Formats: sequence, C-alpha cells, structure tokens
Amino acid sequence: MPNLRWLDLSFNRIEKIENLNQLIHLEDLSLYSNKISVLENLDKQQKLQVLSIGNNCIDRLENVLYLRTLGALGSLGLAGNPVAEHPEYKSYIGAFLPHLTYLDYRLVQDEWRQQGLKKHSYEIEEMDLLEHRDEFEKEKQKQQQEQEERYREAFVEGLSEGQLFDEMFDW
Repeated sequence: MPNLRWLDLSFNRIEKIENLNQLIHLEDLSLYSNKISVLENLDKQQKLQVLSIGNNCIDRLENVLYLRTLGALGSLGLAGNPVAEHPEYKSYIGAFLPHLTYLDYRLVQDEWRQQGLKKHSYEIEEMDLLEHRDEFEKEKQKQQQEQEERYREAFVEGLSEGQLFDEMFDW
C-alpha cells in the first residue's frame, strides 16, 4: 500500500486527517464530504497533485497556508466549506499558493492572484523569507549529517566537533 497513488476517502465522517504518513507516493487524495476542519498531517505527501477536500468544515483562510509545503499541488477543491464563502477566498488562495493551477476545478485567474498579492504582499514576503531560511537550515543540517556519516564510515567519529583531537591528546 505504500505505493498507492490515488485514495478516495470521501463520505466517511472523518474529522481529522491522519495516518497517511506511509503514503509518500500519493498524487490524488479525495476527502470530500467529511467533517474535517483543519488541514494537517500531509507533510509526507510531497507528490500530491490533486486535493479534493470540499464539503467539509474548513472555515479559516489561514488553514490554506499549510498547503504551501506541498509544492506539487496543482488542483485544490474546497467548495462547500465555510471558507469558500469568504469574500477574499479566491484572491487569498491565489496569492498564497502560487503553484496552484486549479481552484474548485476552475483555472486560477491572474486577476485573483494580483488582488491577493496587492493586499497581502508583506505577509507573503515575510513567509517566503521564513520558508527560505527553514530550507537553508534543513540543507545545512543534512550536509552536517552526511559529513558525520562519512566520518563514522572512516572510523573517526566526532571529527567535526574536535572530539578526535581532544581524545588523541588527552593524558
């Protein structure tokens, strides 16, 4: 089941998105007509292209920000949620999810994006900076782990922290 690419959990009275961590190849997820109020626990679904979560209980625009981490997401269905009635719904999502092509099965209009960018430019810029900083920190940590692994394989663990030097000259 870890190679599953499409999953339909519609009409199941689901209240919370959970237990999908093993489905890292998921490309299409339908959670239509459940009782979900928060977008969460989709961190491992980096290949997700289509998310249908319409007719649920999502009522805050800020919930959508979580989906920024899903870089492959091109289509999002939220119609039928209270959030879809918000006057800034289309412009907010268009601005904060720049990789999104379809919203509620309609092409995202440039006009929506521009309206959202105009209104939320400061927040978006700040969020972009934080995301880039987080990416940089993750990359730095990954490189450090790779270096430590190379040292371990060479039987010189702790070389990067100076432990080897201290142990060699410890009397």
